[in-house]
Amino acid sequence: MSEFSDFCNMLREKSGMTIYYIAKVSDMERTALNRMLNGKRLPRYEDVERFCGTIRANEKEKEHIRELYIMEKMGKKRYNNSRYIEQLLDALEHGGITSIYFDQVPEKKKICGNTSFAEGEKTVRYKLLNMLEQTYQMADIEEIYTNFPATDEILLSAVRFYEKKYSKQIPFCHFHILNVNPEQYYDADCNLKVLCAALIWTFIKEKSYIPCYTYSPLMLSDLEIQLMPYYLVTSAGVAHISDNFQQGIFLENLDTVYFYKKKMKMIRDQMKKLFYVSRETAGAEGREPLYSLREMEPDLQHLNVELYEKSVVISKYDNKKKTVGVVITESSLYEAFQDYFAYRKGVGRIKT
Repeated sequence: MSEFSDFCNMLREKSGMTIYYIAKVSDMERTALNRMLNGKRLPRYEDVERFCGTIRANEKEKEHIRELYIMEKMGKKRYNNSRYIEQLLDALEHGGITSIYFDQVPEKKKICGNTSFAEGEKTVRYKLLNMLEQTYQMADIEEIYTNFPATDEILLSAVRFYEKKYSKQIPFCHFHILNVNPEQYYDADCNLKVLCAALIWTFIKEKSYIPCYTYSPLMLSDLEIQLMPYYLVTSAGVAHISDNFQQGIFLENLDTVYFYKKKMKMIRDQMKKLFYVSRETAGAEGREPLYSLREMEPDLQHLNVELYEKSVVISKYDNKKKTVGVVITESSLYEAFQDYFAYRKGVGRIKT
């Protein structure tokens, strides 16, 4: 039995109709109807519509049975991926994904003494802001390195604020972990969530944001045994931060900073780019996309997604002019968008 067959049985019992009667009125084969209700075989969608019409299901029940049918057909995790992509694209179209940055950064607190240890999230955050501002005040524009969660709004806000304040863009190298097998992980959307957060940074910083990734069977949040799993490395200093941001160790010795920056460059060179930022689509190579979101939804104003043979291109538009696009080739993300377009082609748009 499945959620789909359980719900079908509930609707049949609610209607008071026998299997024989439903099969006769709906023109469904009785064997096929039995298999559908027993969860032994998924029927054609046309038969599901006949079944709903015969038992007089209301619109809410029809919508629910439709979603359960799609979930059964795609598999629950692939279906949830498609829903997540749907929500991501809706946010991109309506500006929600880039609305989290602020023009003001939280007020900084003057830290007494030159201590290398900070405790309490507010104090840790103040120390990070001080170090970040010192970085933007320096003459050089060497890369900033971090593995902070891409969803960290305070870091994103601070970077945006100091870029405006000092009229300077410093390349920001962001190290991400992707799950090597997201379909088997408890959170099948984990890699898509990394992509979503990285897109926020990209649509704000564009080419000065460098997202890199490596694979792991675990995500960074699972590594509870790590003492200080997060780090921020700039020309002004190095910060090691605990998983809950309650403790931080800050290093400012020039030789130490030089060692960390050298090590970070080596790590960056060994990692792959999560995506590439481009103002041209893959279509510039003379290839037509396999699928285009704008062909499915001509009313889209600020977004297009194109699926090619080996890549996905997500493009943002402003007043019908392309402002930035990202080219994604990573296999798990590409497969998720393949599933999404196959879903869209087969059954239409998920209503959220």
